[in-house]
Amino acid sequence: MSTSGLYGQATNVGGTYFEWFIFQQTASVPATPIGGSWNFSTNVGTPPTPWSNTPPGTTSTPTWVTLCVVDSRNPTTFNWATPTVWAIAQVGSGTVVSSGFTNANGFTGSVANPSSTPNLTLSTSVTGMIKGAASALTAATAGTDYSAGTSGLATGIVKNTTGTGALSIAVAGDFPTLNQNTTGTASNVTGTVAIANGGTGSSTAQNALIALGSLSVTGADAVIPARSTAARTPSPVAGNLGFNTTTGTFEGFNGTLWGSLASGSGSGGAVGGGADALFYENDQLVTTSFIIGQDALGTCTITISAPCVITQNNSYVANQPVMFNTTGTLPTGLSPLTKYYVIASGLSSTSFQVSATLGGSAVNTSGSQSGVQYCGKQKSANYVGPLIVNSGVTVTIPGGSRLTIQ
Repeated sequence: MSTSGLYGQATNVGGTYFEWFIFQQTASVPATPIGGSWNFSTNVGTPPTPWSNTPPGTTSTPTWVTLCVVDSRNPTTFNWATPTVWAIAQVGSGTVVSSGFTNANGFTGSVANPSSTPNLTLSTSVTGMIKGAASALTAATAGTDYSAGTSGLATGIVKNTTGTGALSIAVAGDFPTLNQNTTGTASNVTGTVAIANGGTGSSTAQNALIALGSLSVTGADAVIPARSTAARTPSPVAGNLGFNTTTGTFEGFNGTLWGSLASGSGSGGAVGGGADALFYENDQLVTTSFIIGQDALGTCTITISAPCVITQNNSYVANQPVMFNTTGTLPTGLSPLTKYYVIASGLSSTSFQVSATLGGSAVNTSGSQSGVQYCGKQKSANYVGPLIVNSGVTVTIPGGSRLTIQ
């Protein structure tokens, strides 16, 4: 196998190569032959006419020889060398006195019976892989003329070393790092993806919210952002929550208004309509009719039954005054903004019953109801300070309350 070819013939690495000699008898040098074919199945060549695969017997006409390199990868192309004399015409008879062989150009040889019937043995002095040049055979150089085999390497991806052609197994550092934008949805991602790479930097939902700045946790408690009334989010959306340091209460935005968060045990406030749906005494100008001394109301569910059962997380005690309100209608037996009393029967942290009078029996409900129902404590109000009320606004003072106007 050779990269440059035997005797300068162009060949492809990896094929089978050998020299093919053909002969012809003619009085003068014949033309360089063209063509011929080689059958690799029978391993027999058909030389171009009038050439022969074997030298002719002794005649008085000179015998000429030519050769070409047969390449199994290109079996139809034969580049024949210029014919040269193989045997001089025998004129008369004689006796061989001596014969020999000159070692040169990568060839060596020996002659048996040099003075009678010479028998030449031809070999090469080159060791290893052979390459051909225009006039001689030389040793091929590993890494330049060919690459060594891979049978001694471990399993893996083979890389070539520039300059030497040496083959070795590639390592991770031989491959470039891909950096490209991708689209689609990953079916499964393992490990933690950094925020800078589009992840959350965490493996749990709570820690992800903390890492993204959406949640703060102290101990086992979530910390809701605290700010003053003036520092509320300029453009809130429904669901915004915060702790108002001005009023000292938790509040939420319902899509239209900010309101205190309460479920029967919140801070005292006022409930009305319009822009003052929830506000605190001494907090702002009163523009809508309201009742002083009413706790902020929380949502609840009311059964239509005897007795009526109200479901709401609470901290009520027996005889606690409460009040109901609704965005639609209450069932028959309950009236909005009317004082009722929690009774001991059926009282728990999640549900309770009410009576219309202190120490009375449970209220029964009937008919139908609609809208969202609310319930909260009703407390005695002690108001001291300036009360600024717009013209036409009614302020209701529950019985037992004290109102001092300064």
